[in-house]
Amino acid sequence: MAKAGGRLALAAAGLLGVTIAVAFAALVQIATALNEQAARQTASAMETALTTRRILLERILVDNAAWGSAYEHLSLTTDVDWAYARGNLGASLHPDYHVDALLVVDPQDKTTYSVIAGQLSQTSHLDVLQGAGQALIRQARSAPFNATVPVSTYIAGSDAHLLVAAAAFSTAEDSHVTPAPGPASVLIFVDRLDRAELRQIASAHGLSDLRATKSGEPAVQLELPSQFSENAAFAWTPPRPGRALLENTLPWLATSSLLLAICTAFGFRHIRGTARAIEESRHQLIESQARFRDIAEAASDWMWETDARLRIVYVSDRFSVVTGRDKSEILGQPLGDFIEADIQKIIDLWGRKTDGRVADILCAYLDNAGLNRVGRICGKPVRNHDGDITGYRGTVTDITEETEALQEVQRLSRHDPTTGLSNRSRLEAYLDGLTECYGANPIALVCLDLDDFRSLNETRGYKVGDRALAEVAGRLLATAPKDAMIARLGSDEFAIALPVEDEAHADAWCASLLSTLEQPVNGDSDVRLGATAGVALFPRDAGSAGDLLRKADIALVNAKRGKRGGYRFFSEDLNEAVLERALLRADLRTAIVENQFVLHYQPKFDPRSLKPSGVEALIRWVHPVRGMIQPSIFIPAAEESGLIDAIGAWALETACREILPLCDLPVSVNVSPVQVRNQEAFSEAVAHALDTTGLPPSRLELELTENALFDEIVESRELFYSLKAGGIRLSLDDFGTGYSSLGNLRGFPFDRVKLDKLFVSQSECSETARSVARAVLHIGHAFGMVVTAEGVETEQQLEELAECGFDEVQGFLLARPMPVETLSEFLYSSSWAERAAKRQQPEPRHG
Repeated sequence: MAKAGGRLALAAAGLLGVTIAVAFAALVQIATALNEQAARQTASAMETALTTRRILLERILVDNAAWGSAYEHLSLTTDVDWAYARGNLGASLHPDYHVDALLVVDPQDKTTYSVIAGQLSQTSHLDVLQGAGQALIRQARSAPFNATVPVSTYIAGSDAHLLVAAAAFSTAEDSHVTPAPGPASVLIFVDRLDRAELRQIASAHGLSDLRATKSGEPAVQLELPSQFSENAAFAWTPPRPGRALLENTLPWLATSSLLLAICTAFGFRHIRGTARAIEESRHQLIESQARFRDIAEAASDWMWETDARLRIVYVSDRFSVVTGRDKSEILGQPLGDFIEADIQKIIDLWGRKTDGRVADILCAYLDNAGLNRVGRICGKPVRNHDGDITGYRGTVTDITEETEALQEVQRLSRHDPTTGLSNRSRLEAYLDGLTECYGANPIALVCLDLDDFRSLNETRGYKVGDRALAEVAGRLLATAPKDAMIARLGSDEFAIALPVEDEAHADAWCASLLSTLEQPVNGDSDVRLGATAGVALFPRDAGSAGDLLRKADIALVNAKRGKRGGYRFFSEDLNEAVLERALLRADLRTAIVENQFVLHYQPKFDPRSLKPSGVEALIRWVHPVRGMIQPSIFIPAAEESGLIDAIGAWALETACREILPLCDLPVSVNVSPVQVRNQEAFSEAVAHALDTTGLPPSRLELELTENALFDEIVESRELFYSLKAGGIRLSLDDFGTGYSSLGNLRGFPFDRVKLDKLFVSQSECSETARSVARAVLHIGHAFGMVVTAEGVETEQQLEELAECGFDEVQGFLLARPMPVETLSEFLYSSSWAERAAKRQQPEPRHG
């Protein structure tokens, strides 16, 4: 009995030991499974959170990079006031979208604009992105011309990782902004995942001690791939529900092996504790799943899942929000019955992708109202442990509103918003189609400019100007035939394409149109807008739409050179004149580079003593083929092409340098009205010429025509007073031939006024001309100015001007324009002195 009892006790002890061991092993396995499941859930939630953050950063980046105004103010130039001070692309991105660093890098890889933590900064992108910056920028620039394609990645750091997105600026088809050739600047957004940011993410997802760490560290829970640095790794302390299970169970098992009676007495208590621990673990898992579900529902996408036969087994609640349909309507249905897309192609693509994902596959589906919606579907296969596909899961991004907005943008891109007329691009497309299917009758293209429209805007305001444009559009629509195309090409430029019988028909229609446009606008007799037009005929004048537009514009430009309110038909002589001007402009650019210009100097004299009182610098162009070209030929071309600034700056500096060693005579340099309009550049050119050569300002005189004052009278006055304050003399040239008035003479600080040679040449035979000359002399002296008469060619003219009291004379009689070398010989010779002495000798008496 005792042995049997001992054996029974031994067996019971053995059974108890085996039971305890089995229970321990089971508990350890359960605890391990719970820990692993919790770790997977938290890793998935963390990856989803960072992916959502990355997608949001890309979207915000694209919204700002694909923006015509941003392209104009941060790619074509760097307008810090527009970007930062006005808040268009500055501080607000930091608190609103976690943009810790905003950087703009120009095509020369220089950081032109930097905002760090919402504050304007001078920090370089190289300092922020370290070694990964250049590769990222190169990839962003690989996008097609004038396209914004975002590039994003993670950049691992020592104490924090960076989420970086970059894209090239583009105009986003903004018709008001013209893309410049070559690469655009790159916009970079940086989200710095430091301790503070990670604490917010950890708090939202129930993570403990979330931190950035190095790739390969034992504590790493999640690694995100980086294209330009080592992988961005994150570590945290995952929830361990299994540990709680073991901590509650192991003491009981240890005690039960020694105190069987105690274990029996208190077994239920420990079981209840174990049950509570399991329940707590289950609640933790439920909460973790709920957090993941909340993240999924907060996103704009709706999630789906199918079985291996593509039957829908799950859709997220977001599906009902987007479509208005109940989820039960599509559960169990084939994916292809609900999604209109090439499902087999999608499945093939997903199967070929190593990461199981594919993007930007368009699809369509119906909402509860039966309306089509557009989306992008992406997903990946779901595989079991053997690698077999058991289903598919992914998301659908609804882009219906984006698609409709794009269609509206495309519509607006082909119409003018002010008048509702077609714009240039739609006109060109219309002409292309019209010329391809040309019928029997010619096609007339009429390009017209409104006269004085700029003045209307400035005097009556832009609202009145817009109403005037709308009324002009209405008159064009009422006048033109129904089969005509009417377009607004620019601010005050319109075009009408219409079939005509012949040139006479087009001529009569243009005359009628211009007469209609001359009528008062909106019934206001004070507001009248005439127009000037140019006409080209297809196929007589051009064989293509582009050539037809060009030649109508040539005719318009030529018509505007004549009397306003008229029109001109294109002819080949106009085209030849355009080609000649283009050739002249090309030769001018070469002349600037090869320094083909020279200055000749024409002295000015005291009319009584004939002593030189100054010189005028006159520019000449020594063309290698055409020889000496006078300024009356090439200066207008230089003004039209914008080359006058460079030529004028050269003339200023050269005149100052060459005249400096010649006595103490002042030199006068002619200034173009176009130079004066760019006041800052002109002032810099004058200052540079004086600083470089060392010529005293009192020896420099600037000659300005009356038209230079008339164009921008208020701004010109400020400029001239500034030059006068610096000691520079000012002269009003060709007085009496332009727009001058006594108010102009009184309102500007002129030192000299020059009587035009027209009045000098006619003074011998016209009392009117002599009266005008005397009047100019008296007016100039009344304002305290020196009065110069130019164009003196006869002794009689010289005598009369001296007797009238002119202060200075100039003309071929006394000296022709000459190179600086000849001028030096002339000034130091005795020829002018001998002439003066001879003139002052009394005439011999006869008889």
